[in-house]
Formats: sequence, C-alpha cells, structure tokens
Amino acid sequence: MFEKQGDLVSIIVPVYNVEKYLKKCLDSLIDQTYRNLQIILVDDGSKDSSGTICDRYAAQDNRIQVIHKKQSGVSAARNTGLEAVKGNYICFADSDDWIDEKMIETMYENMVEEKAQISIIGYDMVWEDGKTQKKSDENAYYVWNQREAIAQWMTQKIFKGFMWDKMFAREIFEGIRFPEDRSYMEDVAIGLNLFARADKVVYSGKIGYHYLQRQGSATNSGFQERELLGITEAEKMILFSKEHQGIYDKEAYSRLLINVYTILERIVLTGNKKDKEKIPELKKVLREYRGYLKGGAVNRYTQPFVKLICIGIPPAITVKARQVLI
Repeated sequence: MFEKQGDLVSIIVPVYNVEKYLKKCLDSLIDQTYRNLQIILVDDGSKDSSGTICDRYAAQDNRIQVIHKKQSGVSAARNTGLEAVKGNYICFADSDDWIDEKMIETMYENMVEEKAQISIIGYDMVWEDGKTQKKSDENAYYVWNQREAIAQWMTQKIFKGFMWDKMFAREIFEGIRFPEDRSYMEDVAIGLNLFARADKVVYSGKIGYHYLQRQGSATNSGFQERELLGITEAEKMILFSKEHQGIYDKEAYSRLLINVYTILERIVLTGNKKDKEKIPELKKVLREYRGYLKGGAVNRYTQPFVKLICIGIPPAITVKARQVLI
C-alpha cells in the first residue's frame, strides 16, 4: 500500500455497453495501492446495464464520479471527463481493460522521481481465450528529454500512441482536447502536441496495463477506409519536423513508411477489390521515401519487406512472406 498521501490522480474511463467487462475494470481501479484517486466514469449513453453498474460502484466508493451523457463517441466522452478533472495528474483507461494494482503508484512515483510531465508504463495484450502477449520489455527504464521523447513518439519502437498506458501532468492538457469528428486514431491526433509540451518523459516497461483484444473489435477486423488516417497523422509529423528545422525528419518519414506499409499489408490480407486499387499509390509513396529506411528508424521486422516492394517484388508476395517469417 502506498504510504504517503500524494497528489490527486484523475482517471478518465469512457463507458459504453461493456457490462460483461466493466466490473473487472472498476475493481482494478478501486483496488489500486495508490489511494488518492478521482475515478471519472463517463457513461456514453450505454443501452445495457453499464450505467447502472457505474452508479452502484459510485455509491460504494466516494472517489468515483459518474457522468451520464448522450452517446457521442469515445473522444467526446474523454473530453467530458477532462472537464471534470480535479487532480494534478491525468490517466485514461478503457472500460473493457484492467490494470495492475500498482500501476498508478508506479507511474506516479516515476513521474515525481524524474520530475517528468509524462510517465509511461508497459502493457500486455490479453485475448478472451486467456492467451497473453507482452508488448514491452519489463526490465526497460528510460528518461527522455523533449527531443528524445518526441522522436520516440514518432517511431513508436518502445511505446505506442495510446493514452491508456500514460500519466500526464494536468497542465499539458490545457487547451488540448480529443477530436470529436473521428472515432479512430483519436489518441494519435493529439499525442504529438502533448509530447511537445513535456520537458521530460519517463518510461518503465513493467507491465501495468492489460489490454483486452475482443473478438470482432474495430481493431481486429478487415481493412477500413479510416485506416488511411495513419498517413495523415504521419504527414502531420513531417510538417512538425519542418517547423523545427527538420530535426525529426528521419523519425517522421520513417513513421510514414511504416504506416503506409501497414495499410498496404492490411489491404493485401483483408481488403476487397476496390481497396486493392490503392496499392499502386501506396507503392509509389514507399519508393519516393525509401531513402529514410537507412539509419534503423524503421524496425527490423518491417524494413526488409519495404525494400522488397521498392525493388518491384509484388506486395502480395512480400506481405505473405512476412506473415510466415515473423
């Protein structure tokens, strides 16, 4: 149990039709060893018993605040939560996931110890059949200055662009809100702006967050047109780099290459005939910027396959080879 009374930490949880998973999530929040919490549950117009479950937990724990609202999407729900924040630090959780009992304590202690504005924790993926996959090196520990942290954000080699594995100092969210006109990559849309406000970022690979990969979830289905936003976000990184004398060019263009290859791979594996019409244009982008493959910014699991496409090997062959080898 965390002995000292630290700063108030606000945890924002959008809730929508998750009655099957919600109790496990909420139990993991109220059982945190770090006790000074404000748990903000934003019921986004749930049609099942999720809202009732939230109210029941709030009646038993005064740290929980429930906000019921008309359904308007996860971004709007998070923004509603941000307006209710009272703590000096902000975390997010998805309502079908759960967290280790020491996650908040670990992130908070690292944040205070390193005088950082963002603290990141490791995570694993859990399938409903019980299969798990670690997504971080539990022995890893890094402290980055702003330049280093932004580069890490762009390449996403060590951590990804999610909100739920991070703790933020409240002040860096001033004037920043999630875009409510999209329901995909909303985390990535604001992440760069948040990292650009942090003088220091601390990362611990210790597993703290458990991400449930649900069957039929949006991130576990066939190619969708909205995935092209990955290119838009990479282009924003390139523009950001240009505004900073090109110091992030390697990372930004590498992110573009990775995102384009990922989209191409998704189209080859799950796209329809119309989707496949996009392949020539995607190949053109890979060839245009392949010079940025040098220097190791693109991970070793992707780089050789991008090179193969650039020299004319058909994407269908390249993608299927990668599926077999990795």
